[in-house]
Amino acid sequence: MGRKPPSSEELAVLTSDSPWRPKERVGEGATSVVWRACHAQTGQVVALKVARSDLVALEAIRREATLLARVARRWGPALVDAGPGVLATEWTDGAPVVTETSQRDRETTAGWVAHSIGRALEELHQAGVHHGDVKPSNVLLARHEPA
Repeated sequence: MGRKPPSSEELAVLTSDSPWRPKERVGEGATSVVWRACHAQTGQVVALKVARSDLVALEAIRREATLLARVARRWGPALVDAGPGVLATEWTDGAPVVTETSQRDRETTAGWVAHSIGRALEELHQAGVHHGDVKPSNVLLARHEPA
């Protein structure tokens, strides 16, 4: 627990001279594209979500950044940085649950995943948020357990 997310006022504004350097496209959704990116000076690796260029996408990123600034994440990636149309969260080194279950004991994996998803959703629900896109491709099996 211990880490405190930045307040909305502390969020850095990312511009064309942003310190984040996209390295690999890792996903996309209806409103954004997600990149594995690193900070030009520190080398910190993040998941960098970049909004598509419409007002709905920009508003979705703003709402997500505001939410992550309010919620101290333990069972999901914490906010690292945000700006107009862009947000950076902690990078989770792992694989989608759908690709890992065939290589692991299914019962053990199912129990671990169910517990972790339940805790993550509880964390969000306590903040008054209901996740609308829980599906196997959005669940990563991290190489470590939450601290």
